Amino acid sequence: MDENNDLSASVVRNLDVVEAAYSHLQRVDERLLEATMCYLREVTDSLEWHLGGMDKNADQQGFDNHWFCPTAWVSTANPDETEIYFDICAVGPESEDLHWTTCFTGALGDEAGAAIKLEFPKLPKRNGNRNFLAREDVTREVSALGWEIDGTEVMCRFIIDRETLSKAFESDDGEDLSEGFRLALAPLGDEIHSIDKKLGAWSALRGKIVAAVDE
Repeated sequence: MDENNDLSASVVRNLDVVEAAYSHLQRVDERLLEATMCYLREVTDSLEWHLGGMDKNADQQGFDNHWFCPTAWVSTANPDETEIYFDICAVGPESEDLHWTTCFTGALGDEAGAAIKLEFPKLPKRNGNRNFLAREDVTREVSALGWEIDGTEVMCRFIIDRETLSKAFESDDGEDLSEGFRLALAPLGDEIHSIDKKLGAWSALRGKIVAAVDE
């Protein structure tokens, strides 16, 4: 007996609910990402950081193009040419095929999740991102910051509580950022505030990346 038989049977019995829920999940995603961008604007403004990509006229207020970092990291010549910054990404072996809401809430465990990621340029081949991140001093510093190294990625996973998020949708008034969404997205904000509190260590790590780029 296939272990998914019961699930298949349940899906067939409840096709009307399944189809309606799946169709609506795209709208749930869109609203969550809109609220996330508004939340990022609120948090970065409070820290006097830079938030790039936000566009109230774009889909999800520009989530697909978002990035953020301390103002001191922003390119003075052209902010859009800033090379070292943070963004939010989906992580896990199944993440590319799933909705953002599923990733944000960690509903499928290790299969798919969400993280804040440190983005930086590809390093010269003689060094390379993987070799750079394997350096003892770098791994020690990343670990001390409470982040993890996954191959060539530096990231910090976060999880939005599903019940808290569901309550945000229940009370959603369609405004940019309701108190419910602010509460649900607090784990994301906590991680960004944590970066700011350790900004000296982060800037030191950034300095090592810049030096590796210039080698």
